[in-house]
Amino acid sequence: MIDMGETPDELRDQLADSGNSATDQVQPEPAIPNAAQIETLMLLREMASTAEIRAVHGELDRQKIELWRGKMR
Repeated sequence: MIDMGETPDELRDQLADSGNSATDQVQPEPAIPNAAQIETLMLLREMASTAEIRAVHGELDRQKIELWRGKMR
C-alpha cells in the first residue's frame, strides 16, 4: 500500500464524492473467505518482513481502517 502512494486516499475520496459513504449505507456481512484467499494471504504474510507489516498496519491506522484480528479463543 505504501508503494501505491495516494491511490487508496483517492479511491476513498471518490467513494465519498459519489455520495456512497459507508455511513449512508447498511454494511453487508463480510463474506467468508475461501481456501484460496486464505492460502494467498498466508503466503503473502510469510513473505513480508516485520517492518513491512508494521508499515502496512501504520497505513491502515492512518486511513482509519480497523485491523482484522480474527476470533479470540
